[in-house]
Amino acid sequence: MFFNELETGPQAQSVLLRLARERGEKDATVQYLRARSLFQLDDLKKAEDVLRDLLQTESIRKGPQMHDAAIVLLAEVMWKQRLPTASSSVVAFLNSFTTAADGRTDTDYWSEAFGLLERIALEGKPSETLLTPAIAWASDSTMPERQGYALYFIASELHRAGRDSEATGIIESLIQSQPRHPRISDAIRLAMQLHGITRNDTRVLQLAERWKQDFGGGGKAVVDFLVGLIHFMRGDYRDALSSFNKAADGETDIARRRRALYNAAICAIKTGQKTLLKSVVAQLTQASIPDPNRKPGSPPFQDTAADLELDKALQFASKLDPGAENELNNFIKRHPTSLRLAEALIALAEFRLLDLPPRAKEAAEALDAATAANPSPLLREQIGYVRVWLSEARQDLPGITVQAANFLATWPDSKRADEVRMKLAETYYRQEKYALARTEFEILATHQADSAYADAALYFAGMSAMAVPTQEGLNAAISTWDDLIQRGGPLAFAARQQQAIATRKQGNIDKALKIYESLLTAPEATGDQRLSLQYEKAELLITLGK
Repeated sequence: MFFNELETGPQAQSVLLRLARERGEKDATVQYLRARSLFQLDDLKKAEDVLRDLLQTESIRKGPQMHDAAIVLLAEVMWKQRLPTASSSVVAFLNSFTTAADGRTDTDYWSEAFGLLERIALEGKPSETLLTPAIAWASDSTMPERQGYALYFIASELHRAGRDSEATGIIESLIQSQPRHPRISDAIRLAMQLHGITRNDTRVLQLAERWKQDFGGGGKAVVDFLVGLIHFMRGDYRDALSSFNKAADGETDIARRRRALYNAAICAIKTGQKTLLKSVVAQLTQASIPDPNRKPGSPPFQDTAADLELDKALQFASKLDPGAENELNNFIKRHPTSLRLAEALIALAEFRLLDLPPRAKEAAEALDAATAANPSPLLREQIGYVRVWLSEARQDLPGITVQAANFLATWPDSKRADEVRMKLAETYYRQEKYALARTEFEILATHQADSAYADAALYFAGMSAMAVPTQEGLNAAISTWDDLIQRGGPLAFAARQQQAIATRKQGNIDKALKIYESLLTAPEATGDQRLSLQYEKAELLITLGK
């Protein structure tokens, strides 16, 4: 009875009062329940004292499960108090089964202990501190349940660290080796997420089917929703529509149901199913009635019909449909207080910039209006990005450098940072500010080596260095192009050509001739390119008097 009452937080105070009247207050069960009550009432120091006292009594040693419960609860109390020893306490508890004198290899508290370990990790505990013991537990097959929890923990931490390839291997190991583990449902869903990141859609669908067969129930809606997303990313909008509808039908949570219906409506738009769209919109309207029990501070209610209207306009804009501007303007007029107003205005600005010729003045007006519409941080970043291209459309080179430099200073970690830095470097180059251009090109090539712009940045870093008529500039250019050639990308041949020119400018004619000879035998040298190389080689031979 006490345990049931403790599960309902508000009853903790009354349970504590009743425990005060119990005889034999040193009884392990009474002490544990008292500590649980104090913990729920946030009287953490007193709860810690009770638990430490409890763990010193003789009676608790007679019941290992009570002992384990007290150990885990004490670690949680310490964690709530932000004590640094909380994590080491959990690790020590999980290690204790490896070295247990009584040979114990099991507990009812694996789940609670690993759950606490995950919460500690989420709050920023250094991964190595927790991953090292977890790897040891995952390697010990004598305790398969602990091993399974450890595998899940490791995979989650690797995923959180961006090491998704390693995380995928670990979680697949758990799924294959322990198909009945208590954490297998979560493991399958994590595996679906990881495979989704790498667009391994076939495996995602296999796991989704297995999850539905093994677990079904209310959670089936979540899997149907994930399957819908897979079909949507593939462009299979009819299949996606079916999955989203299933997800909506099986969903009890109003917010998730609305999301599934919304996605179904988007699919209906894409497939041109007007009748079905009306049906989905009708369901959306019903699901979108504001909740009278909505808690203060929860996300604001959104007009789903307006969202659909904007998404339809955005779809037109993405295809450069001439009707997109009219659709966007209609949304802006009809929904001046929409939370997505800034998004519509940014799309309108982009659409105007893509016109031929670009309508820079009207685009600037839309961007100014978007800035005034209280945009989210993500949209503010997008506004900053579009302003770079607005300056480009105006052929305002000083404006490009100001806007690009401001963008990089404000959002240095943006996914668009490489493109903006490339534009900044290119603009300096066009202004013949070669030292500044070279610096920006080199920053991009060095710090974002995986960027699609990295090879071009290296190439033009060399061009910028060679544009400075000094021996240092020529040497730097040749060295930079060496780096590009080592990468073996599509610009390697062009970089070799530039090396020949730079070597010639250095006065090293013999070396330049050897480079031209290697270029002429390269498979990339074809047609007019070969003629140009032969002409340049001939010039060198004339210089040598041959």
